[in-house]
Amino acid sequence: MSKDSFFITQSREEIDFFLNSKSFSKIINIIPIELEALIYCDICKLNFINPKFLISDNFQKSTLIQSEKYFSKINKNFDSESINKEVNQYFRFRFNSISFINELINNLKKKYKIHKIYLSGDNIFFNARDKRNRFLYSIIKNLFKNIRLEKLRNINIKKNNKIYSYTINSKIKSNFILFTNLGYNFKRIIKQILFRENIAVISNKSNKVIYENLSKISLIKAKLLNLIGIKSIELDEKKIIFKKKKIKKIRAFIGKKNITKILNLESNLIEPYYNDIFEKYKCLKKFFKYSKPKFSISNVAVGYMGAILDAARENKSKIVNIPHGTLAPHYNKYDKIFKKIISEAIFYKKSDYFICQTKIANEFLETEKFIGKILKGNIILGAEKNNRKSVKQILYAVTNKSFHNQQLVGFENFYEYYENLNFFNKDNFFRNYRFKIQLHPSIYHLKNLLEKKFKNLIFEKSNLEKNLSESFLVISFSSTVIEDAILSNLPVILYDRHNRYRHYKSKKFENLDILHYVVQKNILKKKIHEIYSSSPKNYSEVVYDEPVKKNVSSLVEILKN
Repeated sequence: MSKDSFFITQSREEIDFFLNSKSFSKIINIIPIELEALIYCDICKLNFINPKFLISDNFQKSTLIQSEKYFSKINKNFDSESINKEVNQYFRFRFNSISFINELINNLKKKYKIHKIYLSGDNIFFNARDKRNRFLYSIIKNLFKNIRLEKLRNINIKKNNKIYSYTINSKIKSNFILFTNLGYNFKRIIKQILFRENIAVISNKSNKVIYENLSKISLIKAKLLNLIGIKSIELDEKKIIFKKKKIKKIRAFIGKKNITKILNLESNLIEPYYNDIFEKYKCLKKFFKYSKPKFSISNVAVGYMGAILDAARENKSKIVNIPHGTLAPHYNKYDKIFKKIISEAIFYKKSDYFICQTKIANEFLETEKFIGKILKGNIILGAEKNNRKSVKQILYAVTNKSFHNQQLVGFENFYEYYENLNFFNKDNFFRNYRFKIQLHPSIYHLKNLLEKKFKNLIFEKSNLEKNLSESFLVISFSSTVIEDAILSNLPVILYDRHNRYRHYKSKKFENLDILHYVVQKNILKKKIHEIYSSSPKNYSEVVYDEPVKKNVSSLVEILKN
C-alpha cells in the first residue's frame, strides 16, 4: 500500500489557498467536509474524495445513540432553563462533529496508508453560534496524535466577547402583548390587534445571538414601529461584568476513546456568550416585574428567545407558544431521540397556550406531558391555498446543517443532499417538470455555485409562499416546509433513499395521498407522475379545516382577556 497525503477542508477559500501554496500537489487527495467545498471540488474537477465513501451507513444511528448517553440530562449552568438547553445542544452538535471526523479518518486509515494530512490550520472563534468558527486542526490533532499534520497557515482569531449588565429605559405600561421577534408571519396576529392592544417587541443592538436576525431592530424601524403602536424594548449595555458563571465540562467517549478534552476545547470561549444572554435574562426579569406583559408570544423555545419567555413566565405572564418548526410523533428509538432534540428548540413545555397547527403536531403532543391549553389550527405556517391547475413545478426543500452544527438521522448530510441534486439534475424524467430548489437560509451564499453545477435546476433563496403557490408537489426529507406545503393544499413526498428517517406516517392509512414515503428512485418518479395526474383528498387527515383568519381571530379573543 503506497503512502498518500490528504487535504481536509471546509471552504472554497481554503481550497484556493491550498492550490496556490507551496504544499500543493495534484496527487494530494482533497476531502471536503462542507457542501461549499464539495461543490467547488466538483466544479473545478480537482482530485477529491467524496466523504460518502468514508462514512459508514450506520454512522448516524450509532452516533445518535451514543450521544444520548451524555446529553439526555441537561446540566444546570444558569437559572434559565432555556439557556441551559441551548448550551446542551451546543455540546451535542460538537460531539456529532467530532464523531464525524473520527469516523472519516478511521475509515481513511483502512483504505489508505496516510503519509500526511494537510489543514488550513485556522483557529477562529467569533461566538458560540457563528458559522465562521474553525477548530478542525485542534480536533484532528487531539483525536489522532500519531498522524502527521501540516498547517498551511497560522490564522488565530479569538474575539474577546465581553459580558455586560443591561438596563431598559423603555417606558411601557403593564398588560401589553410581547413578541420575542417580528418574524415567521407574526404579522398575521399583529394586524388584528394593532391599535387595540399595547404591543411590544424585544430588540437588541448587539449581534451576539443566533436568533437576533429576527429581533434586531434599527433605530429608524423602532421609531416607525412606535408610530403605529408597537413599542421596541431595547436592552442597553450598562457596565462590563468580570465575574462569570463557569460552564460545566462534559465527560464523553467515542467507543473507548476519551474525547472529553476535545469536546470542551471551546468551553471557556462560549462562556461569555451564554453569560451575556443570562445578563439579558436578569435584566428582562427585573423589567417585567414592573412592566408585566399580559401575554408573551414566541416561535422559539431555547437560547435568548426562550430566556425571554423564562423571564416573562417568572413574572406570571401567560406564554403563547407558536412553533415555527415541525413537530411529529416518533416511531423507533432513533426517531424518538431526534424528535426530542428538535422539539427542545421550538416546544416550550411550560407555556400556557400551545398552538397546534396540524394534526401531525397534535399526535406529537399526545406523547408529551403538556398541561397547558391546546389551540388547534394554523396561525403562521403555509401559504394561500394552491389550486394546482396547469402547474408543472416541483419544489424540493430540505433543511441543511453545517459541519459545526450537525444533527443526525433526521437531517441529510451535505453529501447526501448533493447526491440528490445530481440525481434531479441528470435524470431526463425531471426535464418534464420545472424543478425548483428552495434553498435553506444556511446555504443562501452557495446559490451561484449550485447554479453553475446544476444547470437543469432552478435555485431560489426566498419567496417560499410564492414557490408553494406555483407548485403541484413538494419533495422533502425533514423540514418545516412539509407542513407549509400540506397547509397550502400541496401533496408531499418524503424522499428517504437512505431508509433512515420517516417524518410522519398515518395511523389510518399506509400511504396518505397527500403525504407519501418513498425510498427508491423509480418509485419516486412513479409517484410524481401519479400525483400530477390526480387530485389528493386526504388533507383533512393531517390539517384542521378552519382558515388561518378564523384561527388568528380565536387567538386574538384570548389575547384581549
